[in-house]
Amino acid sequence: MILIGLALAAGWVPLGWAGLAALGLQPAGGSWVGALTLDNFAAVTGFEPAFGAEFAYTLAVAGLATLLTVAAAFPAAYRLAQVRAAWPGRLMPGLLVLAVSPAIAYGLPLAAVLRGIGLYGTFAGLVLASTAAQLPLALWLLRGYLAQQPPELAEAARLEGAGWLTTLLQIGLPLAVGGIGATAVLVFVLDWNLFVLPSLLTAGPPLVLPLALRDFFAFERDLDWPTAAAALLLTLGPALALALAAARTLDRLVVRDG
Repeated sequence: MILIGLALAAGWVPLGWAGLAALGLQPAGGSWVGALTLDNFAAVTGFEPAFGAEFAYTLAVAGLATLLTVAAAFPAAYRLAQVRAAWPGRLMPGLLVLAVSPAIAYGLPLAAVLRGIGLYGTFAGLVLASTAAQLPLALWLLRGYLAQQPPELAEAARLEGAGWLTTLLQIGLPLAVGGIGATAVLVFVLDWNLFVLPSLLTAGPPLVLPLALRDFFAFERDLDWPTAAAALLLTLGPALALALAAARTLDRLVVRDG
């Protein structure tokens, strides 16, 4: 419990610091000085006029990439979970290696491929690249979840003459709602925070938010920390809100499915 508390503190203390700075409070000695204000949030668009468009662009990229990732991973994971052989288990470590590989390892070759097919720097190219980047992790997670489900229902459906697609949609999908939801939340958060991959696959606007934040921290002037902190919190908002809103629902679904 102590280690968990330390891990939580390590994550939340910097966010709390940024939150106070965004609200106009600054550390001075052993106290915080300043007046509470929301002006720093309004100043974000003054510093980065395209922030709203970049926010919407990032939301579209992350949302569509998440849908494509889950849609591609779920049927493959279900099929692998149904195979009663040793080779799917041997395949999983390889997927995990792909999932944790640094983006720079495959980003440059992927950029060359996208240039070759005319999708470099496009919305479609970034969505497809994000989908491919998260697909091994989604497949690994969903296969592990589905492998724990009882096979009797699927076998009974096949004996009744149901095809593979019918079994997938009517048996596998209802049983896997909790796992699919948890995987989708994780994939969305990872897609929302992608930095290295978009930096390799885009050469100009529109930018995803992690790239746009560079202007707040690397601009050729003194750092306006309150405005940068406000931009940081606005960037974290959707992923954090989704994770918090989904946590209780996903807990109930996982318990029910289990």
